[in-house]
Amino acid sequence: NMEIIRNSVHHYKESAKVKNFYFAKQGIKTIAAKCVSCHSQLPAKIYGKISNKYNLFIEKEIKNSYDQAMMSYLLRDYNRAIEKFSDSVKENKADAQIQDRSIRKILKISLMNDIKTDQLVKRLGQLKQDIKKPSYLEENIDEWIKQIKQFKMPSSGKGIDFLVKTVLDPIESEIRNGDPNNFLVPLHSMQGILSRNMAMSKDAKNSAMSLYWLGLIENSFHEDFMFSLGDMYLKRCINDFSKSKFAEKCFEAIKESYTLGFTGSSGTNLPNDIKVELNELKAKIGK
Repeated sequence: NMEIIRNSVHHYKESAKVKNFYFAKQGIKTIAAKCVSCHSQLPAKIYGKISNKYNLFIEKEIKNSYDQAMMSYLLRDYNRAIEKFSDSVKENKADAQIQDRSIRKILKISLMNDIKTDQLVKRLGQLKQDIKKPSYLEENIDEWIKQIKQFKMPSSGKGIDFLVKTVLDPIESEIRNGDPNNFLVPLHSMQGILSRNMAMSKDAKNSAMSLYWLGLIENSFHEDFMFSLGDMYLKRCINDFSKSKFAEKCFEAIKESYTLGFTGSSGTNLPNDIKVELNELKAKIGK
């Protein structure tokens, strides 16, 4: 969505001109994160993995494992990305944030791409030995392993609508108002199914529903400063399916996302262009 990226770059340039360098720097990081998020939504077999000839370049030009992992992730070389994220956990024992992000990326890649759960549980157990102790990550890993062992995806034979009603609808309120980390495994597992369905199906019947849930899931875990891929999903739902019952839900979700993004210690301060955009989106659903 180049229009959104161009508008974002304009905002960050204006911020830099008035010496708000922190905001500008975080904003540029957001754009890079958005590119990675978008490129890595689908299995490599759909759009193709970038040639292995780039691996040598990544090893030579990128010096730390986390950045190497992110580049492999961007290029949809998921197996290599998992290995590099694992190396990043080992190399950053003094940085709990990098370790947390690395392990979460491993979980997301594995769950969205149907990597065998026994392999994932084994890897998480190994990574637990590499984290600095004591750490909140120990409890998180135990919780994620518990979720992996308990969650069983229903058969997809009855279609996407059945899966959403069975897996996602019962936890919708808790995702929006509680802690989505309590449902990380079912959410990322369903995210993979919904992404593949959106890419491969020409039937728009469930597109609005899929966009709503993809937006909600992505916004539950994204690390962007603002303007996430989840917001793009929600806006597409409103723009393309304004008459759908999900369009209003998408509007409420993106309103919450924007409000949260612009809320700080001094309260909520939505920029004028964001207010204008929300009003335009609201008008599209007839509100």
